[in-house]
Amino acid sequence: MALNADGFHSTSVGTGPTLLDSEISFTGDDHLNILARMLVVCKPLNTTASATPATSLAVLDVSGVALEPGDALSFYKLLPGKHPPRNPMLGAGIVRTSAPVTDPALIKQCHAASDAMGKPPFNA
Repeated sequence: MALNADGFHSTSVGTGPTLLDSEISFTGDDHLNILARMLVVCKPLNTTASATPATSLAVLDVSGVALEPGDALSFYKLLPGKHPPRNPMLGAGIVRTSAPVTDPALIKQCHAASDAMGKPPFNA
């Protein structure tokens, strides 16, 4: 039998998997693949006093997988450096609605934020 897929694939989980007494072999691809999505929060879209903290955010997600109502989000402060020991958690939320941004200026701002994360001092 030929197998050409991941032996174990985990994506977008809050805590990584624990594999006990396992053997993964003859995969032809990744033995173990763990992936998480990182969305860039570009800016709050509602900044009125009654919306503190902001309840509507512009985020950049290049994964091609749309956020869906009910998706859980965790917010972290990105610390500088290639491998900070732990980025502090700022909060959490649940997606109520999701819609693509169409404002060209906001899209440009989001892409600039993402580009900045790939350069020192963050190198995300």
